[in-house]
Amino acid sequence: MPLRNRTDTFVLLIAAVAAFFSVEAAAQPPASNSPAVTAPDPIQILVDTRCGTPRKRGCWIKLTGSDFGSFDSVALARTCANFDGAATVGGTPCTGRGPSPWSSDSAVNQGGMSGIGLTRSYWEYTSGDIRESDGLTCVWGSGHTNGGDSSIYCFSIRDAAAAMNAGEKEGKWTLRVPSARFVSAAAGKPEWSNQGFGTEPGRPYYWATTNRDGVKMPIGCHSYKLTQFIPGDNKLSLNGLFCFSDNASMSMGSAYFYDDTLNSNDGMVGPVTIPFGTHNSGTAFGLVQLFNSFGVNLGFSSIDHNAYSIGFDKGAGHYVLYRISGYMSQSSIAISEVGSCERTGNFNQDALVIPDPVNGAGHEAYFQDLGVNAGFLIFLDITNSPAIGCQYSRYASYPSYKLPESSGYTWDSKRKVIAFCTGDKHIYNIIPNSDLDKWRGSEPNTDYSGDFPAFSPDGPANFVRLKYLPHEDLYAMLNHGDLYLMVP
Repeated sequence: MPLRNRTDTFVLLIAAVAAFFSVEAAAQPPASNSPAVTAPDPIQILVDTRCGTPRKRGCWIKLTGSDFGSFDSVALARTCANFDGAATVGGTPCTGRGPSPWSSDSAVNQGGMSGIGLTRSYWEYTSGDIRESDGLTCVWGSGHTNGGDSSIYCFSIRDAAAAMNAGEKEGKWTLRVPSARFVSAAAGKPEWSNQGFGTEPGRPYYWATTNRDGVKMPIGCHSYKLTQFIPGDNKLSLNGLFCFSDNASMSMGSAYFYDDTLNSNDGMVGPVTIPFGTHNSGTAFGLVQLFNSFGVNLGFSSIDHNAYSIGFDKGAGHYVLYRISGYMSQSSIAISEVGSCERTGNFNQDALVIPDPVNGAGHEAYFQDLGVNAGFLIFLDITNSPAIGCQYSRYASYPSYKLPESSGYTWDSKRKVIAFCTGDKHIYNIIPNSDLDKWRGSEPNTDYSGDFPAFSPDGPANFVRLKYLPHEDLYAMLNHGDLYLMVP
């Protein structure tokens, strides 16, 4: 064969071999050290679209519709089948175990303490929480005058952003776990229940029993700000007081937890007994046995993973800081006193566990705002026992407005400030300092834009939740069932 033909044949052979191996390589999965391909974040896309690039500070985005339209469409149907302990679908009159709370579906749906009517008052004296890791928002605790619905409803900020990017006007609430059903107290309490009885004999009281799927559920209560996600966990802590009855005097008697990663039949944990022992402020409201002021909540430590909260020692007139160990794992729960100080007034705001401004890295402090012109209360180095006593201080330049008990607080880990709001467009900062007398309050931005919230006409009955989302560098606000995002 001539040299040229041999060369051409060789070249063709090399090309064929190279083509073969290129096809094989294309068919192989990427190497383990190849960078993962991640889908675009719908929240970031929505914010960039609505607030520009670079983003405009103070830009608000409303994620829900108006007049609770997105909530009403998923609310548990107000029928005997869903709310009476032994009713059949469509059965009238309702047939519970013993005297029924309601005589018909229409009686269930009439609203007020004698019914479960869906009204705006569902959100009064009730707050959900926003999970920092992904913005999932859940609400439990059926508010004020229609306190019978103890369902768990959730709203995914991520799903809402994706839907709005695709042209939808708003995101949607979803019903995650249907409410407890109720039977007359005359029928006898379920043997698994720790629910407390009402305080006025002769009034109609109800026992909460399992829901329509057979899941053990708590009675509906005013949840204030005791509905909280446990940091670093999927679980939502449920607690409340002044529970569903003719005069709202029933009590939970136990805490419950909800894990949204499990289905509704497995996601509920409870009732969980809290061993209060001698730590009792004189009430009998389950976990909030310790806490007898509206609006208080738990702070969670990222160091020892315990829960912290303050209560009143009524006899001595002191604030007492309690450590609730085992609460995050719901096992071997124990309560101990960490420190105390003389009581100077009420406490109505969120509680936060923040980096200790005095003792530095590896230490944490418990922070509690005390309200209008009252300054703040702080316990230092709380993971030690005892804590370095409590101290009171005031802000060097506090915003001059009435601070209602409904205000929402969050720790902004990027800016190292406490951000808080009252439910309207304004976001304020509290700037810590190692000198507790040099803490400052400020409003870092006054130029707001977008679809921002208005202050609730219901005043302190509306418990606002504000949460910093570190993965998104955004603030999320829950205000009377409406969800908002804001660029800080």
